[in-house]
Amino acid sequence: MSTLAIIITVLSLLLITAIYVIINLSKKVLLHEAHMLNLDARLVKILTTLQLIDNKEMFEDDDEIGQLYKQIKKAILQLEKYIIT
Repeated sequence: MSTLAIIITVLSLLLITAIYVIINLSKKVLLHEAHMLNLDARLVKILTTLQLIDNKEMFEDDDEIGQLYKQIKKAILQLEKYIIT
């Protein structure tokens, strides 16, 4: 077998391996993207619900519940930074 044939065989194997790796990584990226979009939708729903509750000001009068509500609202607002929309 000539040197040129060996080089072509090795490069062909490397190309096939690279194609396999790229396809595999593309599938994983799509899977993670779908997961992130799902998470994003859930975070938006939670934030919207909290904002509706906040507009009614139902929990601010009670000291214990008001404090807990403020902590939950703070946590949700921190999560808002990660929402994709």
